Amino acid sequence: MALKMEKRVRIIKDTGSYLYAECRTFLGFVDDVEFMAEPQANLLHIRSASRVGYWDLGVNGRRVDRIRDRYTDILKGQVQENK
Repeated sequence: MALKMEKRVRIIKDTGSYLYAECRTFLGFVDDVEFMAEPQANLLHIRSASRVGYWDLGVNGRRVDRIRDRYTDILKGQVQENK
């Protein structure tokens, strides 16, 4: 899974169609990351949010972009998924 390639990630809940994880920033802040799959609609919803503060210097947006790009590459067969 593309999330496993991220640093400092702890998976809290995984039901198959829903995944909740905590990501620690390099400064030690905890961000919440959620994934919800809708296979029938061919969709993967991704949410990443800081628990504290008003601005995260773009960390969550970049995280979502990296994860989305990895999933896209995996689906295109360009990258072998780490297992």
